[in-house]
Amino acid sequence: MTFIEQACQERAVALWRRRADYITLQSQFFVAVLRYSEAYCEHPTASAFVLASRQLSAWGAHAYRRHAPKVARRVDAVLAEPQLLPRTLAQFAEKAFDEARLQQRIVARLVKVNA
Repeated sequence: MTFIEQACQERAVALWRRRADYITLQSQFFVAVLRYSEAYCEHPTASAFVLASRQLSAWGAHAYRRHAPKVARRVDAVLAEPQLLPRTLAQFAEKAFDEARLQQRIVARLVKVNA
């Protein structure tokens, strides 16, 4: 592996380790905005964005601290077995295509029955 490839791989792993749980963060952020807007619905202020940004960054840091060990273990497993990721992606794609074909058959049967 060349120096550039190694540096790119290290940066990709670092980015993967720093990713947040966006679904949980998004729902918590939405609830915080709703609470704030409920409290200040008559006179909204620009500080709502500041408060929401602070809360979002705090949740992101908390999610990172909570999930970092699990993500690190998975990254180490992927790095230990280089073929794991392509094989898993191929299996996922195969299942997705099978599901799409099944849905096409169901829709085709429904269209035949209703026609």
